[in-house]
Amino acid sequence: MATDPDTLAYPPRGLSRDEAARYIGVGTTKFDQMVADRRMPRPKRIDGRLVWDRLQIDAAFSDLPEDVRANPLDRMFEKRTEMEDPSVVQARVLAKLDALRKQPSKKPRDR
Repeated sequence: MATDPDTLAYPPRGLSRDEAARYIGVGTTKFDQMVADRRMPRPKRIDGRLVWDRLQIDAAFSDLPEDVRANPLDRMFEKRTEMEDPSVVQARVLAKLDALRKQPSKKPRDR
């Protein structure tokens, strides 16, 4: 009896070591380190095969701390956005002109 191919597209629940590492975006060595230090779950054993539960990996990945360091690309984008905003540019120019007006005038030196 032939079975029809599965026409549903869904991710597998169980992942191999390589698939699990790829799923979270790291190499297998880093994934092994994360399993060893309990940042990622331990696998389940199905007969002689080790399989990681995708749902447990999702939960562990969600628990990882976020990077609090500023991303240099974000800073560049923010500066670019400010420079492109005419009201910000105009405010800076007016502030500089105002500061220049308040400075005492310099007289040219005699040579």
